[in-house]
Amino acid sequence: MRIGVHSFIVLLFLVTVGVQGFRTVRLGSGSMTSFSINEQAQAQAQATGESFSIPGIPAPFQSISEEIVFKHVTTDKARVEAYCLSDLHADSIRNQEWVRDHCVRPGWKDDDVYTVMIVPGDIGTEIESLGMVFSVLAANYDAVVYCVGNHECWRRGTKAGGKATEPEKRTATTNRMARNSVDKVLEVLQCARDKGVHVGPLRVTQSRSAYKGLTVMPLQSWYHCGWDKEPDMTDPFLLAVEDAVPFSRKWGDFVSCLWTDLVEHREFASTSTDSLKLPLAFASLNTPFLGDAAFMETIADDTVLSFSHFLPRQELCPEKRFLLEPNLAKVIGSDPLEQQVRELKPHLHMFGHTHIPIDLTLDGVRYLQWPLGYQRESDKQCGPVFAGGPLRVYDSDLRVDSEGGLPAESGVPTGMESETVTWTKYYRENARDPTNMTLAPWVQKRLQSYEGFVNSKKKDVAAKNKLSVDPLT
Repeated sequence: MRIGVHSFIVLLFLVTVGVQGFRTVRLGSGSMTSFSINEQAQAQAQATGESFSIPGIPAPFQSISEEIVFKHVTTDKARVEAYCLSDLHADSIRNQEWVRDHCVRPGWKDDDVYTVMIVPGDIGTEIESLGMVFSVLAANYDAVVYCVGNHECWRRGTKAGGKATEPEKRTATTNRMARNSVDKVLEVLQCARDKGVHVGPLRVTQSRSAYKGLTVMPLQSWYHCGWDKEPDMTDPFLLAVEDAVPFSRKWGDFVSCLWTDLVEHREFASTSTDSLKLPLAFASLNTPFLGDAAFMETIADDTVLSFSHFLPRQELCPEKRFLLEPNLAKVIGSDPLEQQVRELKPHLHMFGHTHIPIDLTLDGVRYLQWPLGYQRESDKQCGPVFAGGPLRVYDSDLRVDSEGGLPAESGVPTGMESETVTWTKYYRENARDPTNMTLAPWVQKRLQSYEGFVNSKKKDVAAKNKLSVDPLT
């Protein structure tokens, strides 16, 4: 995720050895010739907590939906493990080196283990960086499953000459800018496909096990400001800073994304206009699976691990008083996504975007984020990820028999390192209180760095007021 100055955040290749079966299924068309939603009805559903009516796949997303397919693998390996890592941000050379060093199959790992890597978005913006990461992951894991993040939707970084660490320089005639964000997403998904990475649901079953399988379910998503239901901060100096340096001018997506034929840019690039067009368009990419009775019946007894880039629930981000940019809450989550997670009822849902490691259980669903983040965050909130590497989130050996001979456990481990990080421990010990308007000390300190902007703004306003009273003649 990017916000002007990044520190604002407080924050497959299918290996065929041992694989007996491989099946690709394209489910449901859900197509529409145009994209229109009943904004009034959707706003009412949002206000009352009712279910959203998610429309069919909009015409601009049809080519994207064709890349998202369900695949079923049957392996004769004795054990299946899944790992998670989000927000690799591999446009940074240091992060590229980290991926090469840490996202590798350990030499001690038993060859009789089928490994799955789950990546909830934001690998990078440059297509060369994405291709490099896809190649490394696909070479070290039996399967890789991925969903797009906001950085992959930035128009810059389309394919051209050069290599990942030395991409072609932009000139007046080679700016390496995609025509729009839809084209960029399609290019990213095609790059993933070419490297053997899954971008749709993956089901893994074991020929030597009586247990049902593991289903890994990517949920495509996008944020909208109305997802933020908690009170805005009222600190006078914070408001003065927002007036002098508006958040909307600093948020990278508002400059770098263009959603032609989906939403007007003024609707999208706003923290006050709550447009559901993009969140519903992305959610529509998931409905061919979630709305398919046969698919849902197939995975009914599986361990289901779902993931998205954005947040389904606001409890998964610290309250605004803790955030260096309180308006971050307006660009991180999606109500349609939350609805789809509730309908799916996964054993574990993983996400990314905020670069805040956390592990909480809410209304019977466990949620976690395990982000690598930016280089400067490696000794801060992302330190445990930087030091520990990908997080193991599933182990088929943990699915023990109950008296009825069926798995009594989901295979999702307990005692994971994500349970020991700062914000997990904080919210397990403290109740959430969004009405508390006292800014955290680190937020107050950060605001002081904007004092010059605030004073300059005051002088400009005073000069304009004086001019209006005593105009030049």
